[in-house]
Amino acid sequence: MKLNLNKIKKISIKLPIILAENPFWISIFFIILALIIGGLMFYKYNLLAKEAKPQIIESSFQFKEKILQEIINEWDKRNIRFDGANSKQYPDLFRISTPPAEQIIP
Repeated sequence: MKLNLNKIKKISIKLPIILAENPFWISIFFIILALIIGGLMFYKYNLLAKEAKPQIIESSFQFKEKILQEIINEWDKRNIRFDGANSKQYPDLFRISTPPAEQIIP
């Protein structure tokens, strides 16, 4: 079975014209399509979710002290770097500074 590109090209040129000639039926088609998709999503996420039984996990929550210590150490390092940023003096970019008189060469 070969695809005839000329037929596909003719149909693709005529399709917007056909759709523009029948806007009422196209809008009805899209409304029905939206209702079908909405109904399927409602069925899947609402009705099936109510019927499904939740899985009960037998194991309890395990607190890992080592991972907590690693996180606290990383936060401490970041706080030290953050606090160190306040001590640095940045130049004022909006003031024109002139070089000292000694550096000016006549």
